[in-house]
Amino acid sequence: MARQAFHLTPHASSPLYQFVSSPTLRIIQLCLILFAIFFFSVGLGLASKSIPPSPDWDQGVNNDFCDKLALGVTFLPILWIGFLLLWHVLGKPKIHPGYYIGFDMYLGLSYLSAMPVLFIFSPYFLAVDQVCSSSPCQGHVWAIRGLYGTAYVLTFIAGLMHCIFFGVACRVCDVYNREKKANKTLMRKGVKLESQSRSSSQEHIV
Repeated sequence: MARQAFHLTPHASSPLYQFVSSPTLRIIQLCLILFAIFFFSVGLGLASKSIPPSPDWDQGVNNDFCDKLALGVTFLPILWIGFLLLWHVLGKPKIHPGYYIGFDMYLGLSYLSAMPVLFIFSPYFLAVDQVCSSSPCQGHVWAIRGLYGTAYVLTFIAGLMHCIFFGVACRVCDVYNREKKANKTLMRKGVKLESQSRSSSQEHIV
């Protein structure tokens, strides 16, 4: 029973399910996330080397905590995408669309809700003068801003892909449940007609 609940056979060949479970799209999404992690990491490394400490920075009034937290959030989908790719490589049966609904909804909402907030409160996007005042330092800040901005854009696209997967999986699950109910109704009607024909035949014999 658990095996039937986990695996999906009726819609394994439907175009919508093929879209949700496409390894190519998941690889593209994984590449976006890995590039975002790279840009965040390079930006954080450049910030630690080139931005001088200041009292405001140490007190947390203007620090890079948001960007470090954004880097941590970026790692969230790697396990889910890695599981899907490994499942595909091993040739396992297609999984129920409900799993896509759960994980892609959680990851999509996490990305699209957390990343814009962290982007807004990042010190590198508020005002360069608040971070440092010297010209060389401001040049580094603009470089860091470009790295972080690229990373935030990539994570936004990856989050948007999660939301699209979630929506398509909802449609697949809805069609699957409707057909399942329709099949049960047809089976009940078939059993009812069969029992009626048997009873009528028995009456005819009597």
